[in-house]
Amino acid sequence: MGTRQSEAELRTTVPPEVIEALDLMVRVGGISKATLVRVALVDHLTTLGVLYPEVAETLRPTKTRGRLRDRSIEKEDR
Repeated sequence: MGTRQSEAELRTTVPPEVIEALDLMVRVGGISKATLVRVALVDHLTTLGVLYPEVAETLRPTKTRGRLRDRSIEKEDR
């Protein structure tokens, strides 16, 4: 396996329930949504056997950049 020489940005849409779950995990764990998504993706691809397990060891968690909006309040306002 070679060394990682660059990174690529991946943009996608997800259902609101996924965002709510990620927001909850950020509040509980204090790590960024990006880290949670990276870890989940690498874990899934490793489980499928299309990615070397060593790739997971290269991931570095990032902290949250700020406070999350309280979506529960937004729901009540609708």
